[in-house]
Amino acid sequence: MSGLCGIHPDARLDDPQLDWLWTEISDEKSTLTLDLGAIGARSYQTTATRKIAETWDQLHLVIAHLAQPRPAVDSSNMARQAWYEQLDLSKLPNVWFDTAALPAYVAPEPYPFPTAGRYLKMAIDHMGPQKMLFGTDTPGLLMHANYPQLLQSFQEHIGFLSLEDQRQILSQNVKKAYRMSDQMLAPAEP
Repeated sequence: MSGLCGIHPDARLDDPQLDWLWTEISDEKSTLTLDLGAIGARSYQTTATRKIAETWDQLHLVIAHLAQPRPAVDSSNMARQAWYEQLDLSKLPNVWFDTAALPAYVAPEPYPFPTAGRYLKMAIDHMGPQKMLFGTDTPGLLMHANYPQLLQSFQEHIGFLSLEDQRQILSQNVKKAYRMSDQMLAPAEP
């Protein structure tokens, strides 16, 4: 969505002309992954996303990048509130959040990306582990760390959770969100 709004600044996810698309995805029992862009951007359309998720409740939605927490979440009450409002979409039965590229949304810092870990904990404290999906956004994130490092740092950041909750985030939730069978996914175990 953020790319679309760059080309079409007035684009709205809840435009009635797009209803056919949400119906088609819903009828196919498919999953739509949305990159809603940065907090405060035109593409950060929380209300429109909620409307789609509620209207087409058979459509599964995954919001990418944990709704892009950035340093503004620490310094601006409005940004923090907007982030939490988007995370509240996880209360809907058909909405999940992936954690892909989280280290890229913080100020440059070394592995194991402590600020990314703090945002991850804030999100878990706010919405719980049931609607969170592990992701890396590789190969794009390879400029920050290799895949084993990304997995290890993520596991360290969720180490305060029970093994069952860690398993949910690392493998079980993705199966629900993307309607996958056990045979389709090799789990990343804690």
